[in-house]
Amino acid sequence: MLTGTKLSEKRVVGDRFRRIWQVVMEIADHPGHSRRRLADQFNLSERQIQADLIIIRDDIHLPLVRRHGYRFSGEGVATGLGAIDLHEAQLLVMILRKALADKTIPRRRLNSLMDKLPVVFPPHVQPIATTLIDAIRDSETTGQMFTVLADAILTNSLLCLRVQHSDYIATMTIRPELLLPYRRRWYVVGEERKGDYSYTRMVRIDRIATSAEVAAL
Repeated sequence: MLTGTKLSEKRVVGDRFRRIWQVVMEIADHPGHSRRRLADQFNLSERQIQADLIIIRDDIHLPLVRRHGYRFSGEGVATGLGAIDLHEAQLLVMILRKALADKTIPRRRLNSLMDKLPVVFPPHVQPIATTLIDAIRDSETTGQMFTVLADAILTNSLLCLRVQHSDYIATMTIRPELLLPYRRRWYVVGEERKGDYSYTRMVRIDRIATSAEVAAL
């Protein structure tokens, strides 16, 4: 079982990565912020915001550059207000999943559309959208788990997850908020329910053994 200290550390990690994604969205919506401006906006020191920016670039592998302030570069739709956001990308993937089950839609054309679709998204959304598109084609457990988690995020649903650790399986009730790549692995960030309390958690997707939707209390 996890000790109180280790559980607290996991909560802090989840809170930090939720904030990091808020930094990502701020840079995407308002390209050109300086490090000082970002630090002030998130009530952090410049050293703390720099550490977050390094994670965004080196560990999450988003195309972050410092050019007249911080911004995302690369092929695809430009970032900024009005660009497709992550929730819209998840909605589009859900629509595609339903389209795959529709026998009246030519599969070859649909596959061609899905191959081309990632460049429609702004650079900071492309890695997640590409993985979700691959997941709806994948019948394996990990692919299915991506689609279950993406649907739960879109519908604001609670899930009961059974998570495999080295020597035990933990069961948690979580409301997923974000799918996030980190150091070549994928994680879900969300609020875990424990009695009358909730905590931010970050869980490796390949460790989730099973999931089931839970009726909200």
